Amino acid sequence: MQVKQRTIESGDIKELLNFKYPLPIMEHRIFNPFGRNGTGELISHKAYLKKQQDNRLKTLKRNTSKLWRLYNCNKNKWKYTDKFMTLTFRTLPSSITEADYELKKFIQRLKYFSKSKPEYLGVRELQMEFERNGIHFHLIIFNMPYIPHSDLLKLWCKNNPYMDSNKASGVNIMAIKDGYEEMSNYLTSYQLKDIVNNDFIKGHKTLIRSKGLMIPVKQNYTETIFLPKMEDIKKGLSFLDNKVTYYRLK
Repeated sequence: MQVKQRTIESGDIKELLNFKYPLPIMEHRIFNPFGRNGTGELISHKAYLKKQQDNRLKTLKRNTSKLWRLYNCNKNKWKYTDKFMTLTFRTLPSSITEADYELKKFIQRLKYFSKSKPEYLGVRELQMEFERNGIHFHLIIFNMPYIPHSDLLKLWCKNNPYMDSNKASGVNIMAIKDGYEEMSNYLTSYQLKDIVNNDFIKGHKTLIRSKGLMIPVKQNYTETIFLPKMEDIKKGLSFLDNKVTYYRLK
């Protein structure tokens, strides 16, 4: 299938992508033992590191678009006011897997305590302590009722080996009442910060999300269906390259 145009609807935002060269979408993919880019090739270690860095940057930019679209799909769509939350550790976990596990346990306790089904969208931020890498989380929480800050601290510190229940800290939260676009830009800046050149994040997703979020509606077209009027075009996003003509409509 050769895709010429694609529309993506994220909440009240509609995007139109015009591909200069039709984008092939394969229904059946063939496993290539030499990797996704064709046969293996011998390159220098320096060239390998540069290629790795470029690929990581491309992935981060793709995740930026995913975050922006998911946020627009879910903002103001749930029963309770959307909230912005930052979770930090008193001592740094030795791996991202350990940090993610503590986040998972916190979300489970949060659901049980609130008797609701909160959903989240967020990113990890790289932090340093005594020349050692660590992670903390920046999250947008949807569908969570008001919970006193003291209770949130207890939920975060409970059975968390990287926290001290006698010195409760590590949770900052605020309601999001306006500035939605600024908030999504705020999150993406954390996602890109210091990660491109750091191998600590290798093998892990930078964008984290729950499974119950509303998702964008995507439609592919094999021919040009329409071009927007100039007065309908909003400012485009910077993560797309010059092989795509991008329109953002509202």
